Amino acid sequence: MKRFSAKALLSLVLAFMLVLSLGVPALAAGTAAVSRQKLTVDGKAVECEKYAIGGYNYFKLRDLAMLLNGTNSQFAVDFDGDTRTVFITTGEAYTPVGGELNTGKDNSATCTASEWKVEVNGESADISAYALGGYNFFKLRDLGKAIGFYVHYDEATDTAVVDQSEEDEAWDTGDASLDNPRNQDGIGEKEILVVSFGTSFNDSRRLTIGAIEAAMEKAFPAYSVRRGFTANIIIDHVKLRDDVDIDDLKQALDRAVANGVKELVVAPTHLMDGFEYNDILDELKSYESKFEKLIVSDPLLTSHDDYDAVIKAITEDTAQFLDGETAICFMGHGTEAASNHVYADLQAKLTAAGYKDYFVGTVEATPTFQEVVDQVKAAGYKKVILEPLMIVAGDHANNDMADPEDEESWYSLFKAAGIEPTARLKGLGEFPAIQALLVSHVKAAIDAAGTLPSRDIADASDMTTVKDVEEEGMTPVTADKIKDGTYDISAKSSSSMFRVQNPKLTVADGKMTVTFTTTKTYTWFFMGPTDKIAGAADSEFLRGTETDEGMSYTISIEALDEGIACAAYSKNKDQWYARTLLFRADSLPAEALVK
Repeated sequence: MKRFSAKALLSLVLAFMLVLSLGVPALAAGTAAVSRQKLTVDGKAVECEKYAIGGYNYFKLRDLAMLLNGTNSQFAVDFDGDTRTVFITTGEAYTPVGGELNTGKDNSATCTASEWKVEVNGESADISAYALGGYNFFKLRDLGKAIGFYVHYDEATDTAVVDQSEEDEAWDTGDASLDNPRNQDGIGEKEILVVSFGTSFNDSRRLTIGAIEAAMEKAFPAYSVRRGFTANIIIDHVKLRDDVDIDDLKQALDRAVANGVKELVVAPTHLMDGFEYNDILDELKSYESKFEKLIVSDPLLTSHDDYDAVIKAITEDTAQFLDGETAICFMGHGTEAASNHVYADLQAKLTAAGYKDYFVGTVEATPTFQEVVDQVKAAGYKKVILEPLMIVAGDHANNDMADPEDEESWYSLFKAAGIEPTARLKGLGEFPAIQALLVSHVKAAIDAAGTLPSRDIADASDMTTVKDVEEEGMTPVTADKIKDGTYDISAKSSSSMFRVQNPKLTVADGKMTVTFTTTKTYTWFFMGPTDKIAGAADSEFLRGTETDEGMSYTISIEALDEGIACAAYSKNKDQWYARTLLFRADSLPAEALVK
């Protein structure tokens, strides 16, 4: 990686500020405007070049570095001209290169989107940036979150207030001691690692990520459930403020290796298959050989059924607010990844399902706030309920969505548009239906990986009345008595709890198989009595195939009109249940029998 000295920076500063718009269309002239908002840093009024773009304030990185130099939030700036990457190192003094804090010329007409990337302490940072007059300008709130200073808004004086003091955090995030960081050792051989971006908001972390982890623990008693965050800046912030240790992904994986975990299930809580989710997959590649099984579940919005489940959850929870005058707006984060389409897809599905009062927008991508407010105004709504379309109700929800003192928040912007807002700080992770959906993704991933369930056998007292399926005088009918072909037949089960639906018999080459469907409760099947399960080979267990109707199985049988001892595994009870099945020969058409 090419790095530059402070001396070299002076001669290369113009190259650093050069911005292209590769893959991002240039913004039209007039989109940016010189910001008239005042700025104070640690209580001192300061002047520097700043612009209002899309309702947010943007500043030169080097100006802020100069202003914060010597404070607890000071940071050094470096860059790589080849990769167009800006490097920020917190805690280090800034070396001026000249030109900092210059003001005067209005460069708003030159505004274009920047392609420069930003890394903070070696970690990629999501910071919105534009180029004006040959310089990069960065979103003030994004810089505050990435570097570690706080940005507030004083409405009375129209002043953006930058404060690097920890005590001046503008909200009480709750008691960190109530949350379980799940960084324990003694994990055992089977672990579910719940991986989240993370949040420093203690109450929301407990009510969302913590609730998801608790749901996993309840659903999978044979597994230890642990936590990993991907955002190191959040981990560092929580450690500094609350003295709570949370593992990052690498630490969590190394802990699993050190504890002798053989089967690791990684359960991301991410909304979509975006950059963050794929970064997790990339990290896991170097650990594949360290576990006997390494399984990863899907993000929240993956299948059509996932969208339906999320829509059901959010519409049922907000139905109380629908009065013909109120719109319900969900704010997502947004991403430059192709997976950003999930927001438009969710909006389309809401509309198609008749939920005309619901709107979806994003902070960083499309649909934009402007698109959302235009739709809400055009529809004539007088009020709006704001909720985060994010797992947690963290920084974005509290700042970008709900802060009434921030003129750039959705709350303030809706109010300025003449629509009365109400903010609900409820992350998706609080919804039991969302917790259940993520649990179902883990179950599907485990099933797809062929992980066998326990071999515990249900006691006779746990079973319903056992019915006799054979009738006196029955004679077994073998394959040589039936012509080759596929036939609809009838079946009997010794238990009313195990229904055999739509059985089809296939006869070919002197062998018979039956395909049937049963309820989704029974996810595994065993041909043989339950006393054979303990010593059976893994290959003897049949994993069901999930369909719209239930779980589908295909089994080999020796004869019709003969009781077949078997066992079915209930995922709800985590036990095997003894069953006897019988497929009826008298249900065959007369022409199927060999004469």
